[in-house]
Amino acid sequence: GGIEMILKAMNNHMHNGEVQVKGCGAIGNLASCNGDNKKKISLLGGIEMILKAMDNHLQNAEVQEHGCRTLWNLAADADNNKKISSLGGIEMI
Repeated sequence: GGIEMILKAMNNHMHNGEVQVKGCGAIGNLASCNGDNKKKISLLGGIEMILKAMDNHLQNAEVQEHGCRTLWNLAADADNNKKISSLGGIEMI
């Protein structure tokens, strides 16, 4: 599916800031107002991928902005909220 393809592209191009910006944005859009997608993104490692992108691109404001927005969308799910916190997401922000 689409979520898997986006996460694969982000993983394959981890050092390309533009891919990370677009990937974070796309994942954020898919998570917005869709509980099933929020859960699927988490199960497929999406939270870890977003945090990794943010960590690898600390000086890229667009990656940080889209990553924060995506984490915000994902954190609307209680389980994701706990996972984001346990993976250091609060410190990342």
